[in-house]
Amino acid sequence: MSSWPSRDWYHARFLLRVCLSEMFAVSALIFTHMHYDATVPYNLPEAIPCSIVFGWAIWIFGPISGPQLSPIVTVSLLVTRRITIFHLLASMIGQFLGVLFGFLLALGLAANTHPFLNTPKFGMSTVNHVTAAQAFGLEFLASTWLIWVILATLDEFRAVPWSQGHVSIFYSVFLLTRLWLEAMLHLRTTWTDNSYWMSGVRRIFYSDKQKGSYTGCSLNPFRSLVPAVFHRKYDNLWVYIVGPFAAAILAPLIYETVFSDGASTWRFRAWFTLVDFDRYLDYKLENTKDNATSSSERFIQSEE
Repeated sequence: MSSWPSRDWYHARFLLRVCLSEMFAVSALIFTHMHYDATVPYNLPEAIPCSIVFGWAIWIFGPISGPQLSPIVTVSLLVTRRITIFHLLASMIGQFLGVLFGFLLALGLAANTHPFLNTPKFGMSTVNHVTAAQAFGLEFLASTWLIWVILATLDEFRAVPWSQGHVSIFYSVFLLTRLWLEAMLHLRTTWTDNSYWMSGVRRIFYSDKQKGSYTGCSLNPFRSLVPAVFHRKYDNLWVYIVGPFAAAILAPLIYETVFSDGASTWRFRAWFTLVDFDRYLDYKLENTKDNATSSSERFIQSEE
């Protein structure tokens, strides 16, 4: 998707497939996240079923669009020049529609025992127990760490042991990352239980939402925007838009210039100046060869 699409039916159909792929993948993820009631005793934390849905989405929609599942991932792919603006628009339209359909499905199919049904909190991303500035920092850091996982998986300069089988390994890595970020941004409370051992087991494996969460670990501006517009509640909405999108721009810059083995000043210059920038080309070696060739030519000319 890094090349510009031509004006023919094949590429128009491909962009439509990308849009639909993102729409169905995101709708399944959002429906699961909003419809699932983790307050039911012995239910698993939301991070586990959501991560399972992510694996399901990879298996079905991976060959088409990734799937990307969040506009911050799409923006980071555009910043690193892995996709074009046309693919970004197709993906983000699909993601927005996916959030909208997933939210409406969850709202329409939620059981009457759902704690947030018929309340202005259904599907909302809310800031609790922290200031807005702290919430911004949490969303920014979590988005940055999530994007680094994806960029590391796609890094063209990784050694073979780290790059082979990355499609299957990525799901496990993402699952652990998602569980980690959910634990960081969700607040847990202790269970009241006569058995201290059972109380410990429940604290480890099950979540309690009576006190809510710090930010909800949104990591998706559309996921926070759609419910806010539906409920007409815009308190701290900027946290969930500015934080993740800022990470989508800064995280790739840091990874590409610091962590990638292909990082160099020549690559950085080509990244922002060359129209035909090649992600698979090691600009360090190319410029070293060019400099060596120029030196040899100058030496030959001086001998003549």
